[in-house]
Amino acid sequence: MSLRIETIALGKQEVDSEYWVSDVTDKKIQEIAAALGLKYYTITSGSDWVLYKGDDAYNTTGFRFKYNADSSTLEMSSIVKGVTSSQVNFYFKESISVSRSKNGVGAMSAKLYYVITAKGVVLGPSPEKMQFIVDAGTDIKTGEEHTIYVHADGNAAYTDRMEAITSPYSGRLGNATYGPKDIVLLVPVVLDYIISKSLYGIKYGPQCNDYTYYDFDIDTKRYLTVNTQYNESRFAVELSTDI
Repeated sequence: MSLRIETIALGKQEVDSEYWVSDVTDKKIQEIAAALGLKYYTITSGSDWVLYKGDDAYNTTGFRFKYNADSSTLEMSSIVKGVTSSQVNFYFKESISVSRSKNGVGAMSAKLYYVITAKGVVLGPSPEKMQFIVDAGTDIKTGEEHTIYVHADGNAAYTDRMEAITSPYSGRLGNATYGPKDIVLLVPVVLDYIISKSLYGIKYGPQCNDYTYYDFDIDTKRYLTVNTQYNESRFAVELSTDI
């Protein structure tokens, strides 16, 4: 069964025109949140939102979607308690051009790509950059339910309970050992005493230099590798049974 990657268009065609323009609006963000199984909070109507999962008391921890009208770009970045870290190792950002165009670039081709997972979603500005991960987790001390947010590079990893990103997560995983495609060893992600429900670090598995992602089966469950900008697989996420 082939992996189904869903898309949401971020541009629209001008009336009686060949040109396409940005369609990034409050209504579009509402559509995106519904498709991804997330909630949204409006910081500034028409230009700045937070997409999040669960019951965040502040509604400002998750992924920030900010539309810059001057540059006609939609920026996606990490945000924790309303703050995006300025420290490179604790921060991530991707941009999608939604500039007015008619030649297959900019608003005409701008899309958000995503795959629904067992307990969350993987998303990004292109199939090659589906690196934003949302997963549910359980506090191993209290049993409380929480949300984990991770970027595939592993630096920015945080929960809905944290006050800030204090250290990169990638070092905690260690270096994966690469091997055949049919042998994979996964370990659950644990962050802030919260253990993930469908997100795993790869300790042994296939290297993904020749493809942008790789889906595989273990017993009756199906998984998707989520790759870094260096084409390394540090994370795998269990997919929804509907995929």
